[in-house]
Amino acid sequence: MKKGKLYLVSTPIGNLKDITLRALEILKEVDVILAEDTRVSIKLLNHYEIKKKMIALHKFNELEKLSNIENLLKEGYDLALISDAGTPMISDPGVFIVPKLLKKGFDVIPVPGATALIPAVQLSGIVKDKFLFMGFFPSSNKEFNELLSFLDNIKDIPLFFYESPHKINSSLKKLYENFGNIDVVIFREITKKYEERIEAKVLELLNKEFRGEIVFSFKLESKKVKDNNKEIKELYQKYKNIGFSKKDCAKIISLQLNEKKNKVYNILLGEK
Repeated sequence: MKKGKLYLVSTPIGNLKDITLRALEILKEVDVILAEDTRVSIKLLNHYEIKKKMIALHKFNELEKLSNIENLLKEGYDLALISDAGTPMISDPGVFIVPKLLKKGFDVIPVPGATALIPAVQLSGIVKDKFLFMGFFPSSNKEFNELLSFLDNIKDIPLFFYESPHKINSSLKKLYENFGNIDVVIFREITKKYEERIEAKVLELLNKEFRGEIVFSFKLESKKVKDNNKEIKELYQKYKNIGFSKKDCAKIISLQLNEKKNKVYNILLGEK
């Protein structure tokens, strides 16, 4: 018996018209649709009058569903995997099952389409020939420290992150504390009615209320603190003579030179 195929189908991220003819054709032809949230996906399917059996498949049950999916494919059923919005596996379901299916020789076919990342790259104003997509901005201290270690070796390359509206302020605060008052570009509600691009310094964005899913980007300059020791020490003497504490000096200098506050402070610890 001929094995079935698994299609990774991109769906609109806001505007329902942002779906390809090929994607619609496949959704109409497959036997089963694997959906991140069936309650969300049914709206898209109803809009295009597509009636198919759906199975919920999300990051919490992917591995549990693997054997069931394998059996369906072995029996010759064609499946389509869709997320709530955008492209499967781009910070969306599929990252656990797809590698396993590929290793076992199943046919997995991507059907390109909408993703929030590429419009953000297009309108960032900071991408020339390369960029890095880092998924969702780390929320735990452990993950954030791992990111910091990674970023120590990444300079002059635009970085892009996904973020939710209720976490963006916490993420911006972490940026400020570690990289100073850098430039940030925020994109929200991409392809939707209230689509917006905001470019500003981190401090201008802190404590603002944001709605809708967010992509934000920034670029760290290649000049490192160690290359700037002389200027840091000169500024420290200046602010120290005025009466500022070492800690306050580190804050001021990090803002002035757009350097990491922690690195500036470590340099100042060696100053008497």
